Amino acid sequence: MRYEHTQIGYLTICVLFGAAIFVAITGIATPPGRHGLLINAVIEMILVICAIVFSKLTIKIDGETLRTCFAMGLICKKDSAGGDCRLGTNSHPLVVWLGNSSDAVRLAL
Repeated sequence: MRYEHTQIGYLTICVLFGAAIFVAITGIATPPGRHGLLINAVIEMILVICAIVFSKLTIKIDGETLRTCFAMGLICKKDSAGGDCRLGTNSHPLVVWLGNSSDAVRLAL
C-alpha cells in the first residue's frame, strides 16, 4: 500500500512572514544603530527560514514505513509501522491505522 498526503500550513506562513515584516518596519521606523540593525536582520532571516522550512508537512506511507517530512525534506522522521498498515475505515476514509490490534496507532488526516 502506498499513501501520501501533504498539508500546507497557511497560518504558520502568514504569522511568520507577518512577524518578519513587522520587525523590518520597526527597524526602518526607528533606526537603532549598527548593532540593532544586525539583530533585526538576524531575526528576520530566522523568521523567513522557519516560514520556509515549516510551510508544508508531508506524510508518506509505503509498505511498513511511515515517513513525515517538513517542507522540502530538510527535517524528516522515519518510523516502522509494525506488522500491519491499513488505510481508511467506513466512517472516515482518511484514517491510517498503523500496527495491529491493541498497539495500533490511529492517524486522522
